[in-house]
Amino acid sequence: MNRKENIDPSLMLRMTVKNLSCYSEEPWRRRICVFSVIAWALLIFGVLPASASELTHPKTFKGNDPKGWGQFHWQMTKKQAEQLGAQPFVDASGEQCFGLSEVELLGGKKFQVCLKFFSHMGLNAVRVTLASHMECARDVYETLLNDFWETHGKEMESRDLTYPNSYYKSHDWIVGTTKIVLHHGCPKPGITTATQPTTHIWYEKRMEYEPWNQ
Repeated sequence: MNRKENIDPSLMLRMTVKNLSCYSEEPWRRRICVFSVIAWALLIFGVLPASASELTHPKTFKGNDPKGWGQFHWQMTKKQAEQLGAQPFVDASGEQCFGLSEVELLGGKKFQVCLKFFSHMGLNAVRVTLASHMECARDVYETLLNDFWETHGKEMESRDLTYPNSYYKSHDWIVGTTKIVLHHGCPKPGITTATQPTTHIWYEKRMEYEPWNQ
């Protein structure tokens, strides 16, 4: 039967000094010993976590990793996306896109889906944008924000910026391989400005992901 024992860090420090022979005439032994002593000293004084569980980040996000958006999954090729209906189009802001020119979400609101591919890595980002650039759509933004809170919990980071003629808000979630950012910007009421209203969601493939966010 295996028996778990609590090891006294100060005892391990003394054993390290003895076993590695900090007073050895060989430089490499002395260097190893010095690094080991420093590490154990930090552990003893509480600078380093004392257990593996303390190394893990608290799980603040819930919901499954979307691994893309809808049927469009990370690393999918452009040809595979074409088979799902993706095609070139010009979005409401005049940008050349490849994806879906019109998708109805949130009870009939029209959105445009722009797929981003990176070389051999395939699909690595998706932008889902409210098609109309003539309305502030605060209600759409608030509905999306509440939906994300319900699905993925509290955001990792948020920004609420105010400018003389406009405002901008964003919220970031990280779920497994996917970073999700909700963007919303709009001119202030009664102010004429060149800034166009925007409400869009950016899904981005992350190059690495943590076990606690699965």
